Amino acid sequence: MVFDRLIKANLKLKTSKCSFLKQEIAYLGHTVKEGQVFPDKKNLDSIRKALTPKSRKQVRSFLGLTGFYRKFILNYSKLALPLIALTKETTTFVWTDKEQTAFDNLKDCLTSEPFLALPDFTKPFSVCADASMFPLRAVLIQEDDSKFQHPLLFASRKLNDAEAKYSIVELEVMAIVFALNQFKNYLYSRHFIV
Repeated sequence: MVFDRLIKANLKLKTSKCSFLKQEIAYLGHTVKEGQVFPDKKNLDSIRKALTPKSRKQVRSFLGLTGFYRKFILNYSKLALPLIALTKETTTFVWTDKEQTAFDNLKDCLTSEPFLALPDFTKPFSVCADASMFPLRAVLIQEDDSKFQHPLLFASRKLNDAEAKYSIVELEVMAIVFALNQFKNYLYSRHFIV
């Protein structure tokens, strides 16, 4: 079917850039196999071998590397908050147990073989959103044939100072809007459950 469509569209393939009959394929920093998406093993090795940061620049570098895979980590913004606070120029760089715990937790979350399911566009999506006085969190999920719910994407962000003063009802609505904006590519023109 793929080759027929390529022929109909008058497209040509360069065989040196193609892979056929593979059980697993690496693509843009991710590994896809059997309906699941994993972070690329080479990048996970870099995260696993990361040494404790000694400067603000090293913290930013670590957060950049883990931030690329934030969709694999539930509550990423909450876990990374102590490290994010260290990146501000107005704070003094002091590495304490709180920062070490955040550093270790982020490494553990990514190196413990996290995976996300690939979406099936023939089935409905569900969006779970939550807000607290600290972060906004969202998960895009989908049920399989056995009624087991698989996460497709995670999203989270920290509230700014003004948003932290909102009522809980306003925060919950803001979490839903945040989730719908994060997952709009999957949800646009489809029925879904919130």
